[in-house]
Amino acid sequence: MIRHIATDRADHVTDAVGCTRVFGSVFVASGSFALAAAVVGTGGFGDATLLARLGVGVIGVAHLGGGLALWGGRWAGAVVRRRGVEWTERRPLRPSRTRSLAPSEVAWVRVEEGKDSDGDTTYRVVLELQTGERFPLTHQASPVRTVAEDAAAAVARRLQIPARLA
Repeated sequence: MIRHIATDRADHVTDAVGCTRVFGSVFVASGSFALAAAVVGTGGFGDATLLARLGVGVIGVAHLGGGLALWGGRWAGAVVRRRGVEWTERRPLRPSRTRSLAPSEVAWVRVEEGKDSDGDTTYRVVLELQTGERFPLTHQASPVRTVAEDAAAAVARRLQIPARLA
């Protein structure tokens, strides 16, 4: 999902990562519990063999790693002001990336249609630059076209450039 927040000074278009972080937190908690049960034991194993504890430990490490990857996963967002676009991408275990675009560098703001892993149609806000480069504002997309259209229209108004919504 994408999230659009409009204020008097700027429009913010970002990946909505709240659900992913909650899901990651559940994996971190379950992984921590399984790892603690394997290392310390909880009395529920009885005469558990080393192999059983090792199996639970592997599950714990996998859940912990997967949860941390989800919780600290990458996201992108843009702050759009009249003076231009400030885009930031946060990436786990790597430096963040930023890019600044002046309004004169942006030719169009449009809604790009794509497909998700299930084959359902998704929509996201894309800047078409004067150089011909496509520049998506977010990594994630919205399953609802009007959400992306509203964000694209707000970005175009803020930059005072045309929008292609259809």
